[in-house]
Amino acid sequence: MTTQVLTTARSAPRQPSPEMAAMLKSFPPRGPEQRWKATGQSREQAMERLLAPPFVLTSSASQSKRRTGLTKTLAWLERFPGHTWQDRWNASGADPAGNIAWRHMAITWLQSTGWSYQNPKTDFDILGSGMLTLISGDVIRPSLAWLLTPVSAYGL
Repeated sequence: MTTQVLTTARSAPRQPSPEMAAMLKSFPPRGPEQRWKATGQSREQAMERLLAPPFVLTSSASQSKRRTGLTKTLAWLERFPGHTWQDRWNASGADPAGNIAWRHMAITWLQSTGWSYQNPKTDFDILGSGMLTLISGDVIRPSLAWLLTPVSAYGL
């Protein structure tokens, strides 16, 4: 019996074509923006906008959860320094912590302030609802790595 060993050759990183290199030189990639209209809104402005169409849910119970999630998430973010919600998000450490761990950070704070529900899973879900709305409304722009972190209620 003959054993065959397969090896994979690592290819060198692809070099852009001359046309692409010229385009990259003329139009270099930009870094992520740090300020835009929605992230600079006050808490009241953000809440008013994110609880109005097109963000309104048909279920009043779901809309109530959204309101609570927004309220708790923004209250947690207000603890951090910054002039915008994005500044506060960046200062919170939530982005590098990931899509599940940031909720644990916020729940710990909610518990210390008396704002938490008795069941931490309820806050876990509520905070997720609030964050989804903040992202959908372009108030916060998490990193691609954060967005690609799997989310599971079992992460609680």
